[in-house]
Amino acid sequence: MGNLSARLAAAFNRTTLLDNPHQPTAENPAAFYTRPRTNHYARILHDTTPDHLGYAFPYDDVHPAGVDFEGKVQSGSPGRWTITVGGTSGGGGTPTPTATATGGGASAFATIQAEAFNAQSGAQVEACSDSGGGSAVGHLSNGDWLKFSSVAFGATGATRFTARVASGAAAGVSGLVQVRLGSPTATPVGSFAVANTGGWQAWRTVPADIGRTTGTHDVYLTFDSGQPADFVNVNWFTFA
Repeated sequence: MGNLSARLAAAFNRTTLLDNPHQPTAENPAAFYTRPRTNHYARILHDTTPDHLGYAFPYDDVHPAGVDFEGKVQSGSPGRWTITVGGTSGGGGTPTPTATATGGGASAFATIQAEAFNAQSGAQVEACSDSGGGSAVGHLSNGDWLKFSSVAFGATGATRFTARVASGAAAGVSGLVQVRLGSPTATPVGSFAVANTGGWQAWRTVPADIGRTTGTHDVYLTFDSGQPADFVNVNWFTFA
């Protein structure tokens, strides 16, 4: 009864019950909330959160294998817990932009799509099955980089970098996603390690601390690995 009621609740809220008899294994997120009479609160929440994740109704965690909607975070040995209330601010108390950045001159505090790079080396743009769809940047390996021109950090600046990544790298293959300013060979201001996440479309949101960064800079994401194989895809990133 619990499994049945959960699937019925999810299908009713997403308005897919009459369209898809295979709940939830054959669910297509692009079909959620598309009817005029639907759970518009859930639709708006998933549309406007930076990673499109959130728990908008009971059983919003019903999903097909390899897909996540509710954004649960679980750790047996946490090292940091950060709560942001009311959003973050850019320099001078300016409210954080909520729009998605699509090219140079973006706010560091917006969600910057990886495929919106202004220059690159070794990258390929490909279709993305992450929540929200669109495109991502893949085939990233040691020595590759992405450039994003004139990213504005404001006077207060940022101390946190977060990226949406996926990896289907072979066992023993891993690497670093690094943030550099001004040049792909500058000293990194921060980085995080990534290995296999369960597949090239198995997306995870990964945060990392960075040295406080203010002003406006060309931002480079660089990729460093001890192996020549591809090790990561990137969907989007942001700063806080």
